[in-house]
Amino acid sequence: MRKICFTLAVMLLLTMLSPVVFAAEQTYGIDNLNNESGDLVIAYLGGSITEGAGATGSNRYATQLTNRYFKTKYPNKNVIEVNAGVGGTPSDLGLFRMAKDVSSKNPDVVFVEFAVNDTGRDEKTVKQNMEGIVRQLSRLPKQPVVIFLYTAKADFAAVDKTIAYHQKIADYYGIASINLNSYVKGLVDDKTIIWWDKDVNGEKNKNLWYSDDGTHPNDKGYTLYTNYIMEQFDKDFGQYFKKLTTRELPISGYEYGAPRAVSHNDTNASYTGSWTVNNSRLTNRFQDGVHETTEAGATVTYTFTGRSIGLYAVRGDEGTTASYVIDEGTPNEKTGTINNYYKHGTNPDTNGDPRIPTQMGVSTMLRSDLAFGEHTIKITTNAPTQQNGYTQNLFSFGYFFVDDTEPSVTIEDFAALDLSGSKTDYLRNADGTAETGKIVVKGQRQDGTVVDLDSGVAFTSSNEEVATVSVDGTVTPVNQGTAVITAVCGSAEAGILISVYQSKIRENNFDTAGTVGNVSSAHDGKLTYANTYEWQAENTRTGTGMALYLKNIDRTNPAADPNNSKNKLNYIMYGVPSAGSSDVAERGVIECWFYDTGLEKVQNQIWLTGRSNPPVTTVVMNGQNKLLDAFRASVTYGSTTYNFNNNYGAAEAAAGYPLFTNLSNAPRSKGWHQLVIDYSQDDTYVVYIDGKVVGQRTAENWNCGIGSIRFDRVLNAYSGDDPNGGNVTNQELWIDDLRIYNVKTTNAVPPEARNVKVSGEAVEDQVLTAGYQFYDENGDEEDTASTQWKWQVSTSGTGDWSDIPGANARNYTLRTENNDKYVRAAVKAFSKTEPVEGEWAYSAALGPVIPKPTDVTGLIFTRLDLSKTPGNYALNASGSMTVYGTSSTGTYELTDSGRVSYLSDDRSVVTVDSDGGLTFRGDGYATVIATVANPDGTTVSARIMITVYDPEKAHTIQGYESYQIKEPLKDTHLTLVDSPVRTGTKAMAYRQVPSTATLEKWGLFTFRNGATAPQYAASAWFYDSGEKTNAKAGIYLQSTDSDKDGNRKGADGISYPLTISSEIGILDDTSDYYTYRNPQSGRANVGPGGVQWTSGENKGKGYIGTHVVGNTTALDGGMVTPTGGEPVQKPVIKRTRGWHQVTAVVQGGPAWENAGTENGYIKVFLDGIEVYTDYYVPNVLELVGGRSYYPADGDVSSYYDDMSIFNFVQQPVKPGLRSLDITGTPAVGQTLTAQADAWDKNGDAITQVKYQWKASDDGTVWSNIAGAVEGSYTVAPEYEGKYICAGVTPVSTEEGEEDLSRALLIGERDTYNVTITFDSNGSVKLGDNDVTSGVAVAVPSGSNQTIAITPNSGYEIDTATVDGSSVAAANNTVTLENVKKDIAVGITFKQKQAQQPIFGPSSDPQEQTDYTPPTAGTAPQYSAVMFTSLDGGYGWTVVSTGVEIRDDQNKKIPLPVASTNITPDGKFGVRVFGAGLEKGKTYTLTPYAVVEDSQGSQTTIYGTPKTFTVK
Repeated sequence: MRKICFTLAVMLLLTMLSPVVFAAEQTYGIDNLNNESGDLVIAYLGGSITEGAGATGSNRYATQLTNRYFKTKYPNKNVIEVNAGVGGTPSDLGLFRMAKDVSSKNPDVVFVEFAVNDTGRDEKTVKQNMEGIVRQLSRLPKQPVVIFLYTAKADFAAVDKTIAYHQKIADYYGIASINLNSYVKGLVDDKTIIWWDKDVNGEKNKNLWYSDDGTHPNDKGYTLYTNYIMEQFDKDFGQYFKKLTTRELPISGYEYGAPRAVSHNDTNASYTGSWTVNNSRLTNRFQDGVHETTEAGATVTYTFTGRSIGLYAVRGDEGTTASYVIDEGTPNEKTGTINNYYKHGTNPDTNGDPRIPTQMGVSTMLRSDLAFGEHTIKITTNAPTQQNGYTQNLFSFGYFFVDDTEPSVTIEDFAALDLSGSKTDYLRNADGTAETGKIVVKGQRQDGTVVDLDSGVAFTSSNEEVATVSVDGTVTPVNQGTAVITAVCGSAEAGILISVYQSKIRENNFDTAGTVGNVSSAHDGKLTYANTYEWQAENTRTGTGMALYLKNIDRTNPAADPNNSKNKLNYIMYGVPSAGSSDVAERGVIECWFYDTGLEKVQNQIWLTGRSNPPVTTVVMNGQNKLLDAFRASVTYGSTTYNFNNNYGAAEAAAGYPLFTNLSNAPRSKGWHQLVIDYSQDDTYVVYIDGKVVGQRTAENWNCGIGSIRFDRVLNAYSGDDPNGGNVTNQELWIDDLRIYNVKTTNAVPPEARNVKVSGEAVEDQVLTAGYQFYDENGDEEDTASTQWKWQVSTSGTGDWSDIPGANARNYTLRTENNDKYVRAAVKAFSKTEPVEGEWAYSAALGPVIPKPTDVTGLIFTRLDLSKTPGNYALNASGSMTVYGTSSTGTYELTDSGRVSYLSDDRSVVTVDSDGGLTFRGDGYATVIATVANPDGTTVSARIMITVYDPEKAHTIQGYESYQIKEPLKDTHLTLVDSPVRTGTKAMAYRQVPSTATLEKWGLFTFRNGATAPQYAASAWFYDSGEKTNAKAGIYLQSTDSDKDGNRKGADGISYPLTISSEIGILDDTSDYYTYRNPQSGRANVGPGGVQWTSGENKGKGYIGTHVVGNTTALDGGMVTPTGGEPVQKPVIKRTRGWHQVTAVVQGGPAWENAGTENGYIKVFLDGIEVYTDYYVPNVLELVGGRSYYPADGDVSSYYDDMSIFNFVQQPVKPGLRSLDITGTPAVGQTLTAQADAWDKNGDAITQVKYQWKASDDGTVWSNIAGAVEGSYTVAPEYEGKYICAGVTPVSTEEGEEDLSRALLIGERDTYNVTITFDSNGSVKLGDNDVTSGVAVAVPSGSNQTIAITPNSGYEIDTATVDGSSVAAANNTVTLENVKKDIAVGITFKQKQAQQPIFGPSSDPQEQTDYTPPTAGTAPQYSAVMFTSLDGGYGWTVVSTGVEIRDDQNKKIPLPVASTNITPDGKFGVRVFGAGLEKGKTYTLTPYAVVEDSQGSQTTIYGTPKTFTVK
């Protein structure tokens, strides 16, 4: 919720009658600072903090600053400290003692410190005193540099309020200030220091405090102050040491002449009663002693000249009160009371010592509003009182405060202020920039004359979160909303509402003459009046343009009033055009200006309504439904005020419809006046006149916009035709500047960067990337162009963070000097709407950074990146692969690591040697696959399309290193960037095309430069940031609308349609997968040979293709059903950060007749993976390029690089391999399998794949292994320590060339795989670890392994096999001994059959002859105990359990056993005892259980009976 504070100040206006003229010899302290030698006087005016309370020795800030700063900076000058700090001194005491304590010392620099001691004082007094100090210093023969110091107090907020008063004066006179209160508060909030903690923790941590009482620093605190002050001086000396700004009039409205302190011994003072002179009381305050008395009724009378009178007195526990009277017996007599009591004493201690009364010097200003001249004050002491154990009877003072020099300015009191010439509309742009303007103030004298006021006016803003106003009236918008700017000059005050808006909904400045038409009567529609208005330039609000003048109605002229309304009480209405809202949902701020002639006999009114659509839309009036406005109100003219009124009728009022509250009046005067209705907030209307709220209403759902603003003028409110305000001249009115603003009234809040995270590994040379989430409480859009980054380093990761020089981007490459340390990223976010900058937000620490590996042989790589390899080559060129691999420790170049194997799927175009060298054999395209084998047996591969062109044929290659944007102001959609870049030094950032564009108007396209033929290859690269927003980029492919000769129209004038317009890339940046679309375009009207069918029986029958996908679809492995094709499965291509290649091939052969048929294809590849093949031949592939997705003037782009397109002739091609790898463990006795994907680019079937396994001592020179010509090979012992690979040759209609797989070094295995397969009816552990069915687990060679099997409830093991042979699973375990091979274990489970519970064996009864029952008082007895157990079975429920006891007569006694007495495994025991057991008699104990099957049938089962004989 927005908090709006309104501050109202009342001041006197001062007008310069005789300008202050400085003596020609006036000099400036700032000039003396530049002199190399001489005296340099530094004065410190303040209270006890300046005096040094709490400091020891010379540790107060004033002395430290003098010695450490000024004496160091000016070693050749005689630096003199003048310490005018006096405890308890607020600014009024400082003002009156300044002449003696400071000015007389001829200071060069004066520090003024009163923020703490002025706390709690009213704004007017504080500003008046502080300004008095400044203006007195400004008139000294040598004007000193003045600096305000704002010291701290534990109640930081209270001091802040006073600081705001002081700062108004500082701003007005250009004085620099140093805010120690804010500085200390920041350190406390950050927990950097403890200022004072007694209220919370007592004194247990006192050694850490910087202040011992929350106000006065200790030595450590004063040093903190001094260091901070010196830091500010060092940052910008000129900001603090400068001349004062000259101001003719005081902003406080009060001018002092020459305020000074006059001794109590002055000859103009006379005393009656028992007074004494005390020269030993508070001598550091009262150097001339004091007059004091303890007698009630004692008097002192003092005659003085001036406007002010005050005392510097002693206040304390024994201080009494006194009464005063000024100019007694005269019409100007003034009276008051002086109170010198202050509860400050020390209570007795435990030894009964007496209380110690405390005293302090305190200033008391009595009057500053006297007329300048001679006055007499008489002070009479009052009777003593008793408080807090003390007698208050002491009245003691040392100085009178007087101002006996007539001030150089006198007071002019204006009748009113006029702000109507001020700018009120302030546009705030999306980028945070905004217009500024000025509050123009005019003073209206009592005689009606008007003067411009350029000085002596105090300005305030009611809402500085919307707009601030400077001392000269300059308005600076901060955030959208409204604020009332108040101007105060003397006793006159005026306000004006300004609007900071994002757009204007409507506007009518009345600068263009138009037609109003006849105006009508409110009560008689037949009465109309012609010739009632005109546009005038003579009287406008701002003095420019025109205003609408509503003229008087001359009712004495029948022609002007044909309906003769002269004798009818009536008023005429004028509704302001464009004032009404367009609909009930409109929200805004409406402003309109009207001019008042100021005549007394005027009964005009302004009628205001809301639109009709509140919750209840009609009321019944006179038996009829009447449409209800959302509100009805009026502003009527009074003689001296504008009065706001509710105007709902009786029926509405009776029905309880909401009325405006907080009704108020606004002062009425001659001139222009501002009417504002703020309806920007739901449910609320606020009405202002000249910045003053005159009415406000909040009612749920009752804000329906504005219905109308209407000006009504009463024609005949008075009898007669009085030309001075009666019937003739009292209706005229001017209207100007109607504006309705769209205002967003949320408060400006700083945006936040949340969840700052760093991706990448803490390894030297690795690239770290930071990311974050942008948050703005108001929902403002992020200004990403202004985002600030920095990286920091720390030795511990928990503190001592320092910025890394030059690391100011989102990415950071770890350096050698970061090793063994921690790093983190920091980001500061900005919004476009508000100029409030966010705070630095930090990621978690990453580290410690480890040195980069010197050998990548043992690293496990999970991803390969080939994007640094050029993709386009001339036939006669040379090239090589560039391979990067990503592991858990970072990304490394693997090109020369020896770990990469390569394969080309078309050796007629390009071959690759074992080192990645490329040899080009013919023009066309081929896929090169790079594979890295990992130490754990896994492999990782990546693909790139290599396109080779004949340099003798037409081709187009577009990189951006030499690209030129000649008119960047027009081509704002293009930006050459150096990051991200694929190859070379530049890439293109591309955005939506503006109307001014001269380049790349239709897309970032690269066009063909060759024959129109259906045989083309194209390639382009786009960049993926990896993010889920603002990451779109797409490669576009298009054919052309021409025939084989390149004509857009054939001989018959027919236009040929496009048949390709495909896209692939990040078309949906919220998806985890890349996406594409391949719409059919105009294929249906193109026949064989590209013939256009537009009519006849063939129209619309053209071949469409087999993979037309009109909508965007994700490459997520799912199925897609193309138009005109069968369902096909899409490949899985997940998005990854980096550059990605799109390649398209149109292959229709050399025959033009294949165009428009299925005798060829369009193939599209993404990162070398075939995305789709569409069996359709277009007439040509015309262009390839990047799409735009973001505004030209925005800061979000799509990034593209390296585009090419060329015509090629397919070379004779043999069958080849699209992939080749070996699986299996490279160890003796293990079986290796070659996995090859053979294909024939011509489309011929592969008839055979030949294999030849090979061996090598060094992995470079190979020899065939005899007989190893199958797809698999089991390694013979003689190849241990050697390399083995597979040679693979595909065969179709002819035999292809042999490709070699990667080489494997054969050794003895360290581990073997145990693969356990089982179903979901149980779980399995290998050793202590859970295993997943079918997933191999590596175990040490020769180890013993235990498999623990746990069937699910209701299941049991059915079979267990090891390598297909059955084994026993005793106790649900299988043991594997001396594992020396891969082992397959199979486990199956079966459902258990129902099994009735059974009893286990019963124990023989155990006899005890001396058993003592638990019942108290029972004697020992004979007892017998028997134990048994019950197996719960399966599928049965145990209902109850017990034991039967039978005597030798077979008499049965059942003894139930509670379930709580049965152990979880079914064991229980029973003891029998008591008088019922007869001696010598034999008894039988039989356990029993009642059990129930799944059908609910119950039966009783019994255990083994046991007998015993009672002894």
